[in-house]
Amino acid sequence: MKRTRRKKISIIYRLFLQSKTIKIALSISALSLGIMNYLVYSEHRNEPAAEQEITPDATVMEVINDLLYDYHIQKKYIQIKDHQIKVIIPSRFRFVSFYRSLQQDLQSIDADIQSCKERVREKNITIRIRRHQKPALELVLNKRSSLSEVVGSVAIIVDDFGYVYNETVREFIFFPHPITISILPGLKETEKISREAGLAEKEILLHLPMEPQDAEFDDHGYTITTRLDAASIRLRVKAALAQVPNARGVNNHQGSLATRDKNIMTQVMNVLADEKKYFIDSRTSPSSVALDVAKSQHIPAAANQVFLDAKDEKQFIRDQIKRLARMAARDGQAIGIAHVRSSTLKVLAEELPSYTAKGIEFVFASQLLE
Repeated sequence: MKRTRRKKISIIYRLFLQSKTIKIALSISALSLGIMNYLVYSEHRNEPAAEQEITPDATVMEVINDLLYDYHIQKKYIQIKDHQIKVIIPSRFRFVSFYRSLQQDLQSIDADIQSCKERVREKNITIRIRRHQKPALELVLNKRSSLSEVVGSVAIIVDDFGYVYNETVREFIFFPHPITISILPGLKETEKISREAGLAEKEILLHLPMEPQDAEFDDHGYTITTRLDAASIRLRVKAALAQVPNARGVNNHQGSLATRDKNIMTQVMNVLADEKKYFIDSRTSPSSVALDVAKSQHIPAAANQVFLDAKDEKQFIRDQIKRLARMAARDGQAIGIAHVRSSTLKVLAEELPSYTAKGIEFVFASQLLE
């Protein structure tokens, strides 16, 4: 009797397994269970054990604060409480770049990222950090669509084009970020550089020579000196503009003496007003009146704030770019001047992408005048 019953059960079981519909159902169930198991495991696999409390670590806290400062996040968007730092960030925050920077900075203090979890519905990212294998801090990034990812705009003007046309010049002309190219009049390569920079859709300035206080200078018929009368100044400015016909504006080359003379600057600005050009004071003298005169004549104008390569040293240039970016983050915008040098080109190529990731937008000079 028992043997007959077992035989019947065996036949039914074989028929059950032979059913294609049931096979598919079992496969789907197994797959679903597998996915559920993975999701549940993934949700908790990186979390510290319940008994491991987070002990605040001052060194980790300092590293995080420095990183938030580097990413130009204002203090009003940062809340620190016990072992947790809450930060409000833009929805389009460059998180991948931030995460990599965080990893590198933590390694320097023998710390690492224990877990990183994004809650899409809550619009936040929670990062748990440990040091010496012990939970040390929790960083919560809360996304806000009302915040702009741009914290400041920077215009970089590159001076002294016109002397030569070489590979460095060419790379500046085709530089992938917006830079404003300033070209001296009457030089061997003035016309070619003006033409190619225009084709490369760079913004162009006339780099108008002006008389310096003590330094020697060349006068090829375009330099604005303090000995010129009003008619001569007008002729020279117009002749210089004709050399760079696609220039949208003007900035001064040298000029530590001429830019201090209100009468001279008034004559220059009269021409720029007629020609509808904007003006950037290179600020070669702290006593310059050029910006004030330009504004008094309602000419769109601004002033250089940082000479990026006053020293032809890569670390100096890097430090000056950082200084310029912090000015932009503080004030909303900033202008810097650099020169046609291979070291400057290399540093700009290396540094600008990282500043873009930190919320700094690079623009043409005219965009800061509008």
